[in-house]
Amino acid sequence: MIATGLLAILILLLLAAALQDIYQLRIANFFAVAIVLLFPVYAAVKGPDWSLWQNLVVFAGVFALGMAAFAARWLGGGDVKLLAATALWFDIAGAGWLIGAVALAGGIVALLFMLLRRIIPESLLFRTHMVALKPRGPVPYGIGIAAGAISAIALGHVSP
Repeated sequence: MIATGLLAILILLLLAAALQDIYQLRIANFFAVAIVLLFPVYAAVKGPDWSLWQNLVVFAGVFALGMAAFAARWLGGGDVKLLAATALWFDIAGAGWLIGAVALAGGIVALLFMLLRRIIPESLLFRTHMVALKPRGPVPYGIGIAAGAISAIALGHVSP
């Protein structure tokens, strides 16, 4: 019961980060820090598990690959931190599900924003508070990270 509540908090943090990314094209460090700090509580509630080393490997690997994507300007810094923090909740088997779901959701989000930017008149875009809808702007990938992570969680791939 407590573990389910902690997963609900994780999902709320992911949704809040996605909303901030839509409106400001940034993800505050608070979300990544809160997600990282919530994981040991979740792991303690679930009980001791020697396989948690996998979660640390996944976290480090995703963070390293994310930094390379950041250096190539494929992802923003907030996206990298949010994805790495979320990856901490997954073991090696679950990480494949997480990355696949995030990639799929991120691709859908990118296509959706490209479409929205083309069909919504620029005069309306300038009135909106959604920075992400501005023409030729970056895509708020935090939405894809949140959607992919939530789907991986819902499918039961979070560990332990």
